[in-house]
Amino acid sequence: MRLRKLAVTAILAIILAIQAVSLGWSIAEDDRTNIAVYSLHVAFALYTLVLAARAINQTYSQHSSSIIHLSALTFFATVLLTITALLPSEPLPVVSVFQSSVTPLALWYTVYALYAICMAIIVTTPRGPPLHFPSSKIYSDKTLMQVTSNYEDNVCGMPSVSVLDYLLFSYTTKVVMLGYTSESLEIGDLPIVTADMRATATFAKMRAAIRRWKLKIGSWRPRPGSGIELAYRLLRVNAPAMTAVIVLAAISAVLFYVPAYFLKRVVQYLEIDNAREFRGWGFLFCVALFASHATTQILTGRCGPSRRRRTDVDRISEFAWHLFTIVDAPIEIVIGTLFLYSLLGVSCFFGLAVTCLFLPMNHFAGKVVVGAQENLMKARDERVALMNEILGGIRMLKLWPGSAASRLAY
Repeated sequence: MRLRKLAVTAILAIILAIQAVSLGWSIAEDDRTNIAVYSLHVAFALYTLVLAARAINQTYSQHSSSIIHLSALTFFATVLLTITALLPSEPLPVVSVFQSSVTPLALWYTVYALYAICMAIIVTTPRGPPLHFPSSKIYSDKTLMQVTSNYEDNVCGMPSVSVLDYLLFSYTTKVVMLGYTSESLEIGDLPIVTADMRATATFAKMRAAIRRWKLKIGSWRPRPGSGIELAYRLLRVNAPAMTAVIVLAAISAVLFYVPAYFLKRVVQYLEIDNAREFRGWGFLFCVALFASHATTQILTGRCGPSRRRRTDVDRISEFAWHLFTIVDAPIEIVIGTLFLYSLLGVSCFFGLAVTCLFLPMNHFAGKVVVGAQENLMKARDERVALMNEILGGIRMLKLWPGSAASRLAY
């Protein structure tokens, strides 16, 4: 990992030098717009270089934080440069084009390639070494005797894998392959989860929360052991995770309509450019449509595990899902309404009014379905009880001493 960080630092130093040359070129040409742009480029490259240089000798948690930070910065730079590279030079009525630079394109494409190389190195750099923990300190001897798979890195790879592997859930590949190749799968064969995901740590955290945080509003305090007090402590303990869920839900709600926006741009391009003279714009919108959809799927996929892995009770787990919906649904409704208004005008509000009108009917229909399900379950329970009684009677007749037929005839 140290060699990877040294390579990234060297590449970022080259990028800083090229950006400085580009800034000097713009100053010589007296291009004020590009002077401001390349000044920002130089500042960004300098900050990224300093961060990479500091990360060379870092270990453990500091190394992980630096890798995540560098991955975000290089990804941001690569994406922006990719968008700029894909933007055609021909104007199109539906979009605006940035002013072209006077610096040589060779320098610009060199910076773009170097940033892409840096991003590829950083996002594939492990955030830590493979971890091992003695299984004998967790499992009993009886459990260890049933283990069929022994490997050194027996701890879950989530805290040590690279940023790319973390986003794509690649650390679960070992478990999937283990279930595919092993003849039997016991709890001792599975990777050991980290301390913050174990029941003991969660219990200790909740016990400390019970002692530390007391809900009090003025002179009012809830009854000890009530649901209100438990909910307050759960919110305090899981505040960082819930904040992350709320932020990701808001971002996901916006990103949900980004593919629709680029699809609309594709349709507009097909309508405007009938002769296909500006094919670059068509390819740009298609690439943006694919990239936005992929980003949305990855982001929403990461929301699920971040919610589920901190909940052990079904009701709390359901609350986490509903929390995501509470934040996501209003934003999607507002953005969807704006899209409908831009396409249909005032007519969209009539459709929304009809939808709102039928919402109570859906509620009543749901109550009817729930009632029918409860009656069905009650009837099934009665049928099972009756069958058990009949089978018990048959068993009693078979075990009855003597001739059951003669006794029945009598």
